[in-house]
Amino acid sequence: MPSTTARVEWIGDFRTGSGTVKTGSSAVESACSFGSIFRDEPGTNPMEMLGASLATCFTGALAAVLAQANVTPKRICADARVIKQPDATGKGFTVAAIHLHVQCEAQGLDQSAFAKYIEKAKSICPVGLALGNVEITIQAEMA
Repeated sequence: MPSTTARVEWIGDFRTGSGTVKTGSSAVESACSFGSIFRDEPGTNPMEMLGASLATCFTGALAAVLAQANVTPKRICADARVIKQPDATGKGFTVAAIHLHVQCEAQGLDQSAFAKYIEKAKSICPVGLALGNVEITIQAEMA
């Protein structure tokens, strides 16, 4: 089975240390730190990477579903908003939900069929399926 990789190297303790995140393809490489994870400091954090992963996977799934229906989209855009909340222990956080806002521009696509394609894409998106306990909502609109 094909696999992909990512590597994180962290130096120091959690509050004062920092690290780098790099995907196996080298397409993504970013700094990370306590500040980028829990504050709005420069660098990436796991929640935004999770949102980006879901948005990327979902747009691909939607494009595949549309291709099966002989619909060629001019553009698909997905924005992800990851909602975190305190976990049951009160000492950490959990991802409670991810909201996708999807826009699709395609000729000859009506709203009813589009809604069905959105649901089909949601049902086959590997990242979405892997996030089984996370509520995933989708606001979809045709551009």
